[in-house]
Amino acid sequence: RDVAYQADGSQRLDLSQFSKTASADIRLSASRAVVNDAIFMQADSTEKEATAYVRVDVVSGFLSEVSWTTPASWRVTGVHEADSQRPLLFQMADEGVNGAPSRITAYLRAPLTSLPPDNSQVLVINLQSTGSVFPRQWVAPRLQNPDYNRGPELQSIETQEADIPTISPEAAFLTADDVRNLLPWLPEQVLESVVNAQRTPS
Repeated sequence: RDVAYQADGSQRLDLSQFSKTASADIRLSASRAVVNDAIFMQADSTEKEATAYVRVDVVSGFLSEVSWTTPASWRVTGVHEADSQRPLLFQMADEGVNGAPSRITAYLRAPLTSLPPDNSQVLVINLQSTGSVFPRQWVAPRLQNPDYNRGPELQSIETQEADIPTISPEAAFLTADDVRNLLPWLPEQVLESVVNAQRTPS
């Protein structure tokens, strides 16, 4: 008769019997959540560290953990909620050897569903470079998951090395207002510290 979706991601099925001999056979199969993400990567080439501000939106389904791959030369040192600053449990796993990416998986304190206001969350991911490269070769890391629909993705590199190439030579630098329009969910203190922001090249 009806299907109701609960806030915790479960479903309630209401059935009506239309005859004395009627019966019902219900089969449930797991489905992958439809997820959108958007990222602002703020990096410091002098300290060889980066902070990713990531917004995750669930379009449909149920999401209790999130994951991305990171370059092999980067390690995640912490993950926390942007609003509460509470840390999240996470783990790193190598996808392979010889420079293959690593995978970061973070476990949400409360699952996300497609029902507002529980359909989105902003996470802060701290990364540290483990590679030793010359400044001219230094690039900011990227978080990637082909199963997520990628929205706006921006990068900002702060450096004291004047000869480090820009993130994308063909792209113009963005102002703080540009970044605010593209990523209105970014914390205000982050927007106030934006330097050398550009769209991340694909």
